[in-house]
Amino acid sequence: MSAQKPQGHERVYCVSCTVSDCAAEVCTEHETCWQKHVDRDDPEDRHKHQIVDPFPSMFVDVVTHSEISKERLKRLHEEDESARWFSVKLGEEEPELWQYDRFIRLCDPQRTGSRDIQNHFPSFVSFIGDTSAGKSTIVRAMLLLGMLKHPQCECCFATDAITTKSNLVNCSRHIGSSMPVTRSGNIEDKRDSTTFGVHLYLDDASTAEKLPSPKLDSPLPIPIGPATEYYPLLFVDCEGFNADDATTNAQKMVQPKDHIGVKKDPITAQCYSNKRKSGIDLFYARVLYAISDVIVYVTTHDQTFRPDLIRVLEWASAAVKKSYNQPSRKTLIIVRNKEDSEVPYTNAMLEKTYLHSLDGKLWDGPRASPVLKAFVKDHNRTVQQRHHIESNRDLYDALFQDIRCCSIPHKDVVIKTGQLSERLPRPVEVYNSLKELRNVLELAADKGRRERSGTFAHYNVAMFNHILIRTFDHFRSSEDPLDFYRAARRDNPTPHNIPDHVANFLRIALESRTTAPPGVEDMIISAIASMCFVYAQRCQQMFPDSAVDTVELFEHDLQKSWTQGLLKYLAEYETCSQTFPGSNGTLMHCTVKGRHNHTLHVYSPEPGIPGSKKARQEWGEFSPRRSWTLDDQKAWYTRIKRCIFDLYHRAFVSLSSPGVRQAIRLRRDAYRTQNGNYYGLWKILQSNKTCLACLQSVPDHVLSCGHSYCPRCVQELANESQSFESAFDMKGCILCGTHGQAHLHHQIRLKPRCAGVRILTMDGGGIRGIVELALLRALGTEIGLSIDIGDMFDLVVGTSTGGIVALALVMAKAEDRSYEAMINFFQKAATQTFRHSRAGFDVGTKFLMLLGKYGSKYSSEPLKHALSHFFGEETILFAPATSRGAQSTTRVAVTTAKDEGGSEYLIANYNRPKGNWERFEREDQAADDMRIWEAGLATSAAPFFLPPFFKSAAKADYVDGAVYANCPAKVAMEEKENLWPDGGTSLDILLSLGTGRQVKTKPKILTALRYGAFTPLLKMFDRQMNTESNWDDLVRTSPTNIQARLYRLNPAVKGRAGGYVDIDDEDEVDHLLELVKWWTTKEGLLRIQHISHTLVANLFYFEPDPRAIPEEGAMALSGSIRSRLQHKSESLDFLLTNKVSAFWHTTVHRTEVPHISNLAASRWRLVKNRYGVTTEPARMIVEEDGIEKFRLNFEVLCSQSGAAYHVLAVQLAGVPMKIAISGFPATLEELGERSRGQWLQ
Repeated sequence: MSAQKPQGHERVYCVSCTVSDCAAEVCTEHETCWQKHVDRDDPEDRHKHQIVDPFPSMFVDVVTHSEISKERLKRLHEEDESARWFSVKLGEEEPELWQYDRFIRLCDPQRTGSRDIQNHFPSFVSFIGDTSAGKSTIVRAMLLLGMLKHPQCECCFATDAITTKSNLVNCSRHIGSSMPVTRSGNIEDKRDSTTFGVHLYLDDASTAEKLPSPKLDSPLPIPIGPATEYYPLLFVDCEGFNADDATTNAQKMVQPKDHIGVKKDPITAQCYSNKRKSGIDLFYARVLYAISDVIVYVTTHDQTFRPDLIRVLEWASAAVKKSYNQPSRKTLIIVRNKEDSEVPYTNAMLEKTYLHSLDGKLWDGPRASPVLKAFVKDHNRTVQQRHHIESNRDLYDALFQDIRCCSIPHKDVVIKTGQLSERLPRPVEVYNSLKELRNVLELAADKGRRERSGTFAHYNVAMFNHILIRTFDHFRSSEDPLDFYRAARRDNPTPHNIPDHVANFLRIALESRTTAPPGVEDMIISAIASMCFVYAQRCQQMFPDSAVDTVELFEHDLQKSWTQGLLKYLAEYETCSQTFPGSNGTLMHCTVKGRHNHTLHVYSPEPGIPGSKKARQEWGEFSPRRSWTLDDQKAWYTRIKRCIFDLYHRAFVSLSSPGVRQAIRLRRDAYRTQNGNYYGLWKILQSNKTCLACLQSVPDHVLSCGHSYCPRCVQELANESQSFESAFDMKGCILCGTHGQAHLHHQIRLKPRCAGVRILTMDGGGIRGIVELALLRALGTEIGLSIDIGDMFDLVVGTSTGGIVALALVMAKAEDRSYEAMINFFQKAATQTFRHSRAGFDVGTKFLMLLGKYGSKYSSEPLKHALSHFFGEETILFAPATSRGAQSTTRVAVTTAKDEGGSEYLIANYNRPKGNWERFEREDQAADDMRIWEAGLATSAAPFFLPPFFKSAAKADYVDGAVYANCPAKVAMEEKENLWPDGGTSLDILLSLGTGRQVKTKPKILTALRYGAFTPLLKMFDRQMNTESNWDDLVRTSPTNIQARLYRLNPAVKGRAGGYVDIDDEDEVDHLLELVKWWTTKEGLLRIQHISHTLVANLFYFEPDPRAIPEEGAMALSGSIRSRLQHKSESLDFLLTNKVSAFWHTTVHRTEVPHISNLAASRWRLVKNRYGVTTEPARMIVEEDGIEKFRLNFEVLCSQSGAAYHVLAVQLAGVPMKIAISGFPATLEELGERSRGQWLQ
């Protein structure tokens, strides 16, 4: 309660009554100290007192508080410096843009690389206006109101609500950078602006929304995503307009720590650099207008309201045409702050008086704005008559989606009575006005967010971070408009389901050329009909006892896929047909996408595009390239249905008893028949994200022609290989007609359904990567088979130098995969990269880095040259077959950090089968995809040692993957689930290789070079250097039965002189090679032998008898043991003759799984063939389809009661223990689940 006394008396607060459990905010029921306070006054004055809620007064006092203490004010500015997001620094030459990592620090404070925030979708509310208008005060109030909704500070909570509120307000005085600094209370500081640059704050009251559950009865693939989306609200506090070039109070009191987390770039666009402070305001306008859903303009004077309104409209007109392909428009909120009339303004009164009752047009007459006049003239010149700006209301609508007015009264009002005047406080009115403004803000931000959510502009934190980087870079260097479609990489779709794949196919077919080639519509109809036919055929395989009518299936289910895909294409990918005249008679096409809110034609050329280099704009509505009226869509539907009927009739109706294999053969023939007319079209239509052979799945295998196929299409369309188990030979491409050409035959090897996964991971460590190559050489020697060590694994994941070694193991040319070739390559690359720093000597380089002349100690050019020479300049990581004629078998991925280290990413030679594109790098068009040497640079760009790698196609920069995962073992375990989801496989082995254990915990770079834009990354890099700790965490958190399959090799190392070996000590490479060679023959020998035995055992796997699929309760386990090696190869013959002695079987309890090697000999039973005969492994060769293959066909009884896990094991010559083969131990239920999977992955 508050005892309000006449002016001149101190207010007395009574925050609780005498009853301890009373929860009332203002108690009028119980005895309080109120009477004691009233009794102190004269009886005549007691009637002047009243019981009121003290909180509004407390709130307003805190919000509007002006700090007098210079010492405390300095501390507040020091704390608020960390809230700075970006600023423009004027210099003697060109201005500089200073960017801080504020956005990612707010939205991903734990630096998870966007792992934990992929379902967070932020919105921006930007506050602009003159200096001293009270922007920071209002932002402070909005943040406090958010805290009241969702208090995060534990110290604020109390037993009663009013105390909780007061604690919260008082706590806000001490929370530093979470709140803006309000104006100084010192008279000498009043004339200057308070803060410098643009500050960013995260609201505590961010909302969440639970997404609707998918329909489980839908036959279409369901996209996998989070059940709840979160919508962080971010408040932007921009430095004041009209502040000329004066030094702000923040700059006076705080020496800028520009070396901490700031990235400096010159502003080269002439429109900013020549106008001093007005140029800065223009830059801020274009950036903030581009990214914000809501603009809040704060003003304090009624007399200047018209010029203030003109100014904010000029501000918007300078920015509205500088960004496009944004589905949502902006809301403007004009705040009349510190209003001091006796009768408070209402919002409706403001809107009527200041928006709709102005005299004359704002762009016409003696007080007209020349800027708005030029804008209106340009607008009316290029739009239809009905869209002309004829009134102020038309002008508002052209610039904003909506304009609202809000009033916030001054906290004190002067009341005059005759000759007397009295200043009365109005805390309740101020508090209520601020709450009302908060509600208006939230509604406007939510409206903008919902408008974006149904379009391609639904950006999560990682994508927004990417967009912000591109936005800053674009506006500082260009006067052309910013294309949000390109900035958000919507030109690189991420399909998850059939409608997405259909939309992507339409995009490729209709939008990949400025004019669609002849016959493309017929080809599209044929492809969609084939998609429906394939879907029906697959349904028939799933339900063989039920007849599937393709036409009926299309009408009831697949028609939805076509319609949804078409609508997505029209909304996101369709291009306007408007053209602009270019040089030499060429035509330049409008680059605006989709019909939503299309009011402006724009041509914005990309670098390297011939013709005009200057952006062109013209007002106008969307002009489609082809008609898509309802009648047109119905005509397409009719033609597709007719084509489906023809396919269905030929494939099924004409056959008396069509089986699955017959249908597949007919599908192959039908493709060739139909596509024969479109071979020329198919040759120019390719996708890395949509399997064009079925339009239902993500492709994973690229042929020499560039077309990629999903694993299921490979198995349906290819022939079973005569060389390997679970392998298939593609005799050519059924899309572009390259079948029958021997040099285009393509072998694709898949993981057997019951086999486990073998994983190899390699840490980062610069030149110490030679340790990993030495360990691999020792393993290969111990294995003793003439096969590449990379073929002993299904998945290889590397970070930094370990990523380069991983790429060499899997992606090197065949002649360069020997250990000698790889070691030689590594030695040369290390020497060329780290022999000379940029200035020729370390001290000079570091000095020049301090001056900002260099961003890294070494140039990346020597490493780029070494990588491109070793792997090939044009060899694509995902599609090496296009340049080499053969695809890699082992899957390989390297870790990296994208967008100035804001997001963790993987770059891989494979796709994830369920279309999970989160933190996964893939370009849809092969020409834009990562080359192998680019992947090597992206994973190894260690902060301060090497510069970030920038890829223009992705419009992104990449730094060393060690920022997030220097030991990538955990990443590899996650990728196992992404590649073989739903428990589709078990883990055989995860072998982690380190780059050497050392006593020193920090590389010397961390003490020598603590400066520059990537200081936060450096700290993360530092944390990841202790890879042993990361490995221990993985082992500790893994299930017990998995722990026994995790292996680590990381020998202790030291330099020639016994000291620490840093990541750039290239003269230590030869020493480390010899040191590890010695270790592998002494201390590490037994461990290397054990790992090699495990890898050899995992060359064998179990294939179930299709007539006796394992299941829980079965009396026998029936099938065959097979080998992953090539049939009739020297390696297989050597393995069976010299290394394998026998195969064994047993059953164990769950607790015994980690200790199989310790089982007593009596527990094991020798595996014999079906005739009960024990044969030497070398003689277990059978002829099948005219091919000699290794087979051990067997059947063993399941007799041991209570033992759930079966173990098939091999005994190697000279090795006493028995080692489980691939996929074991496993329960019958697990084996049954894997056996029933028809299609390999």
